[in-house]
Amino acid sequence: MKNLLLFLFLPFTLLGQKHDNVWLFGYNSNGAFDGAEGIIRSFSDEESSFDYIPMLYDLSNCSSSISDKEGNLLFYSNGCMIFNADHEIMANGNGLNPGEVSDEKCPQRYTSGSQSSLILPMPNNDSIYYLFHKRIIYEYNPNFDVITDKLLYSTVNTNLNNGLGGVELKNQELWTEPQTYGELTAVKHANGEDWWLISMGDHSNNYFFFSLTNQGVSYSHTQIIGLEASLEGSRGAQSNFSPNGKRFIRYSPFDGVFLFDFDRNQGLLSNFQHIPFNHNTIIGGAVISPNSRFLYIPYEIDLYQFDLEAEDIVNSQILIDTFDGYTSPFSTTFHNGQLAPDCKIYINSFATVDVLHVIHNPDELGTACNFEQHAIQLPFNHLRSLPHFPNYRLGPLVEGEEPLPPCELVVDVEEIAPKAQEPSLHIYPNPAYDVIQLEAHSALEKEITYQMIDSYGRVLEQGSFLQSKELNISLYPPGIYYCQIKKGQNIIDSKRFV
Repeated sequence: MKNLLLFLFLPFTLLGQKHDNVWLFGYNSNGAFDGAEGIIRSFSDEESSFDYIPMLYDLSNCSSSISDKEGNLLFYSNGCMIFNADHEIMANGNGLNPGEVSDEKCPQRYTSGSQSSLILPMPNNDSIYYLFHKRIIYEYNPNFDVITDKLLYSTVNTNLNNGLGGVELKNQELWTEPQTYGELTAVKHANGEDWWLISMGDHSNNYFFFSLTNQGVSYSHTQIIGLEASLEGSRGAQSNFSPNGKRFIRYSPFDGVFLFDFDRNQGLLSNFQHIPFNHNTIIGGAVISPNSRFLYIPYEIDLYQFDLEAEDIVNSQILIDTFDGYTSPFSTTFHNGQLAPDCKIYINSFATVDVLHVIHNPDELGTACNFEQHAIQLPFNHLRSLPHFPNYRLGPLVEGEEPLPPCELVVDVEEIAPKAQEPSLHIYPNPAYDVIQLEAHSALEKEITYQMIDSYGRVLEQGSFLQSKELNISLYPPGIYYCQIKKGQNIIDSKRFV
């Protein structure tokens, strides 16, 4: 029988890594826009939509949020303070980014730019989270300017206050050299547990790397590589690691695309490539498809795609679409993008609008990616507040194996039979942690053989049973698995479990 390559779109795969499950953004109800309110989307339910939620203050372009491993909202920040899951100010959550700017802008919202805060879970610890946040200051001599002078961090213990959490460390200095305006992002270390955090030097080609382990966060090294960012380019646009951790992309409308290979073990960039753009805008972003092949550049009025597997990446450019002129209430041009747990890429606008654009099939070449302008009608306006998340699901680097995409599982199974109209195999509980129960339909013959298969198509164990069987899976690593049952050599049914 012919082998099948089965592509299973699993928005919630790799159970226990749903830290990006809840998206929050928008204005508070007492802000500048009458009737405005916060916006929330939970990706736990495929059928869920963007809904409204009351918020105390604005969540603008420096906001960040985090959910627990099961996808339940833990806390979020607007750069001024930290809020718990009940949307109240967390214990000791006031007073982030102290200084003149905070005194002027807070508590309403901090204005430090897109990707200027990021939340990472402490490795091997389910209750400690690190909020990294960039502080900005006003400079008056020789001319007025706004610069990022410090990278700070604060820690949250979610076990405090009956699970609502509390801030333990606040505004700790991690780096005190001038940095870019935003562009803070991270990627898993090759061990699949620790993190590399990266920030860039202001108007330079300095890349600062920090390591987050179960011992805490520390400065690791500085790498000087590639072209220097221009003065305008240092104001930030968007930076991202590819979902598989092999590429680092830095984009600014003034400087174009800075493209690097990345070594997850050593934390080093290499193979610098430059894709120039005409700097006639301050708007744009960079986001990479789930399979890590396609780079998308939303460039104000144009959306471009680049093939990162092409021999000549620069000349692989494809124009996907051009802005159609839609306003709601302002022009809904293209700005930053974010890959979501549902495998789609959402793109916001630079202005205050009430829509989002969507790339429905980002793993497809050219216009087959199915880009839809103003596809999502939001309940309220928002201002450049699309959240930024790294790939929390990235596993360890294994020689000879490609990392699984964050929201698509590729399984090469020897044979998978079409499902019967009435399933003949039941697996419960699902998800499971220690033990699962296999139960076969009573119409089947007495002896049933089974195979347990992992996400790479490898047979882990096999055996036989009559009507039911209990299996110990406590030694299986967290992930997606399959059970096939057979009568003789014929596959009767195949079921997935987590």
